[in-house]
Amino acid sequence: VVYNSQGFDGTVDWSLTIETDSSTPYTPPNYGTEYTASQMSVAGGAVSVGTLNMSNTGTITDLNVKISFHMSAYQAYEYLNLSLLSPSGTSVQLFGLDQVGGDTYQTIFDDEAFAYIITSQSPYLGPHRGSNELYDFDGESINGTWQMIISNSQGFDGTLDWSLLVNSSLS
Repeated sequence: VVYNSQGFDGTVDWSLTIETDSSTPYTPPNYGTEYTASQMSVAGGAVSVGTLNMSNTGTITDLNVKISFHMSAYQAYEYLNLSLLSPSGTSVQLFGLDQVGGDTYQTIFDDEAFAYIITSQSPYLGPHRGSNELYDFDGESINGTWQMIISNSQGFDGTLDWSLLVNSSLS
């Protein structure tokens, strides 16, 4: 990042060198089967609800949530409260008011993540732990209508792309 407060023109030459070896193999995490919901609108100063209908059978052994917000202003995120509601009635708050301060692009809420979203900084790319634990959904059926609930306390609007990443055992 180059900050130029005087308005002068110029260029910056830079490079990045990355060296790797095969001594430490990397196995990407298994976040589970992805079930993608339709993009939902986030209304300013209102509660917005998106749904994902699941007709699959199985019992949840690990559930993760992937989100990407696209809001009308950078400061909009601090006015959002995001929760997931299962078909069984279990509700888990992923983050609340003043807990997120910027972009959430391809953010994965994962109980096994190292970073907590409420102590990390934007952009929240990749795995983070939410405000509350997703293991509350473990043992529930994946079948039914899931709801993503967004409470927006200001007039900023936008959209949310979201999906559930589910590891399950057959019922």
